[in-house]
Amino acid sequence: MKIIALAAAATVAGTVAFASGPTVPYDPPVAPPMAVATYDWTGIYAGGTLGVGSTRHRVPGFGGAFPDATGGMAGGVVGYNVQRGNMVFGGEAALNWANLSGSAACINPAWTCTSDVSALGSIRGRLGYANDRTLVYVTGGVGAARIAHSTTTGGPVFSDTNTRTGWTLGLGVEQAMNNGWIFRGQFDYYRFGGSDYALDVPYLDEHTNIGTVSFSVLRRF
Repeated sequence: MKIIALAAAATVAGTVAFASGPTVPYDPPVAPPMAVATYDWTGIYAGGTLGVGSTRHRVPGFGGAFPDATGGMAGGVVGYNVQRGNMVFGGEAALNWANLSGSAACINPAWTCTSDVSALGSIRGRLGYANDRTLVYVTGGVGAARIAHSTTTGGPVFSDTNTRTGWTLGLGVEQAMNNGWIFRGQFDYYRFGGSDYALDVPYLDEHTNIGTVSFSVLRRF
């Protein structure tokens, strides 16, 4: 009797195990990885700039009336960015004290002509694409410069200085660091036209082009 009962119990257990099917291993759910925050370019920034530049001066009817000028510059910049997705919009103002100068014989080789740019500034907008801490952008707006010319024969010097306004376009890249500092490299082109200089003779409708390469260290606030 005891043997019969054990056999029946074994039969029932086997039937239940068969009916329930093979045991499937169970993997507990894995939490999704936490998203890594990307750099946010929104905010105010300011800093200092060092750079170099070169100029080209032309007067209609005089050919290359004034010599090209080269030299260095230093100044500051302040601006504001707004980021939407990967796009960054902003505006900034910059002012540089410059020492771009050149000297050469005038059209009349008995005379010596000089060119000098002592200040260079701009108010501009910016549009860029951000890849986390790297920002590539284009920029453009209103440019201003303090441009002087002179002529001399070795005796009296005829000189005239004008503050000029024109337009500027640029291209740059910025790299943001962990501690709020930003490093920038930028190329700018300035165009100034339609200015008269009263020297030994009137030089009318002088046009100036300026190209600069600059590097800036900025602090974001």
